Amino acid sequence: MAYQKPKKLPQFSDLITVLARSKNTDEAIYQTIQEIINRLDQFIVAGGSSGTGTGPQGPTGPPGPMPALDQTFITVNPEGSLANHRQLIAGTNITLNTATPNQIAINAAGGGAGGGMEYLGDYIPGTYNDGDIVVWTDGIAYVCTKNGTTTPPEPWPGTGSGIDDAKYWVVSPHASLVNARALSSLANGYVKSTAGEPSTVPSIPPGDLPPFIAYTNVNNNFSTIQTFASGARIEGPLTLLYFRDNTAGTDLKQWLAYNSAGDFSIDPTTDAGAGTGVRFTFGRTGVFAAPAFFGN
Repeated sequence: MAYQKPKKLPQFSDLITVLARSKNTDEAIYQTIQEIINRLDQFIVAGGSSGTGTGPQGPTGPPGPMPALDQTFITVNPEGSLANHRQLIAGTNITLNTATPNQIAINAAGGGAGGGMEYLGDYIPGTYNDGDIVVWTDGIAYVCTKNGTTTPPEPWPGTGSGIDDAKYWVVSPHASLVNARALSSLANGYVKSTAGEPSTVPSIPPGDLPPFIAYTNVNNNFSTIQTFASGARIEGPLTLLYFRDNTAGTDLKQWLAYNSAGDFSIDPTTDAGAGTGVRFTFGRTGVFAAPAFFGN
C-alpha cells in the first residue's frame, strides 16, 4: 500500500500553554522541556508541510518537505512493486526452504565444493550437485560431477561437466563413458590389470596366485596332512612314488614304489635317489621276486 500523508499533523504548541502555568519558569528543567517541545513541533511541520526547502534545516532553519523514507525488503521472489527489495537467491550447494510459514530456512544442498560426498539413495528427478551419489535403475551407483545437473544419472559422470569421465571396467562398451574399458573386447584368457589398463594372459602368473595354491611342476612342500580321495592316482609312463623319512640315517631315508612294465616294485634308494640293487617285485602272474627269496 502506498504511503498517504495524514490530513492533520499533530501539534505540540498546546503543551507550551500547559508548561507556561508553572511558576518556576527560571529553572533549567522548565527551559529544557520548552526547548524539546519547540523542536518536536518544528520537526513535524518540516516533515508534513509544503515548503520551499529540501528538508529540515535544524531547529531554527526553514521548514521543507522530508525526503521519502525507502524501506528495504528481503523477498524470496522478485517484487516489482518494492523498489528497494532484495531477492534472497540460493547460491552453490544452498537451498531455500519456505515450508514453514513466515520462515526461510537456508540449507546445504549436499555435495559440491564444501558439501563433500553425499549418498542420496535411489534417483528421483530433480537438481543434483557435484558429489551427490544416487542409484540408477540399472542398479549402479553414479556420482554427479557438476552442480545444477538435472539429467538422469545414466550419463553421469562427465557429460557436460567439463572434465573427463572416470575409468571403469564394464562388461560391454558404454557410449557415455568414453574412458571405460570393456571386458568383452578382450581375448580369451585371464584378465590382468597393469597400471589400471586391463589385458589378458593365457595363464595366471605364479606371482599373482596366493601362497596356498599347489603347482604341478615344482615341489609344493606340503606341511600339513593331505587327504586323497578314493580313486586318486599317480599317472604317467613310469609312475614313481617316494616315501621319505627325514629322521632316518644316511641313505636309509627313502623308499621308491613304482609301476614298471605292468609289475609293481619297491626299491630302497640312497638319499640322492640312486638304486641300491635291492628290489621287491610283485608280478601280475602272482610271482613275488626278491634278492633273497623266489617262490610261487
